[in-house]
Amino acid sequence: LRRAPAPSPQPVAPDDTALETRMKSPTARAWIIVALLCAIALGLRLWRLDTGLWLDEILTLVDYVRQPMGKILTTFSDQNQHMLYSMLAHVSVNVFGESAWSLRVPAVLFGLSGIVALFLLGRRVTNTTESLLACGLLTVSYHHIWFSQNARGYTGLLLFAILSTWAWLTALPQRNARAWI
Repeated sequence: LRRAPAPSPQPVAPDDTALETRMKSPTARAWIIVALLCAIALGLRLWRLDTGLWLDEILTLVDYVRQPMGKILTTFSDQNQHMLYSMLAHVSVNVFGESAWSLRVPAVLFGLSGIVALFLLGRRVTNTTESLLACGLLTVSYHHIWFSQNARGYTGLLLFAILSTWAWLTALPQRNARAWI
């Protein structure tokens, strides 16, 4: 018995419809849900924001935030220095006065921005429903809430990791330098 030769594989065209569906602008309803999630997230992150400082927060305040902006930019004496965070906390403390909550305001803002950034990234890789579910999980995530209430740069790190991934995925299919810059 002779077998028939195996058919040669046919090239498969990429499924552009799935990408086009994801790339459509999110509806007003989706943005309203993101706004509601951010409002919930803000409430969860502001609750007890003024409690006592942890040791690493105290070190950040004393060693960096209280210093002049020039010294903040030129000092990296240990791993406790999150430079962008220290600069933003310096501004916050100068505007609102020195307190635990004013020292933590940049972390809260980074945390809230991370939810919006996650929605944008999620829309890039999946559909609106899954993006909103991911944002919902991040909204109530214990660790994200805790880091959003900690006067450190960790929520900023997460925000910029999400944004850089979104930017990379946006620039990848394009063939121009502007998208990559």
